[in-house]
Amino acid sequence: MTDVLYIEDNVNDADIFCRLMQKIDRPVSYTIIASGSEAVDFLTSQGAYQNQVAPLPKIILLLSLIHISQG
Repeated sequence: MTDVLYIEDNVNDADIFCRLMQKIDRPVSYTIIASGSEAVDFLTSQGAYQNQVAPLPKIILLLSLIHISQG
């Protein structure tokens, strides 16, 4: 199974992505996150994702306009 992390702050684009994933003929597990800082928390198992057991994604799709805070 391919694990995908999609970082997208536009709900319409996220909806299109979900519909495309449903049409793929192979098993795909995906997570959609709306901000860069939330994605960092997801990838480092911090914040709201502190107790997650999900594997790291094999593919990360990032909208280049998303701001990731420094800190």
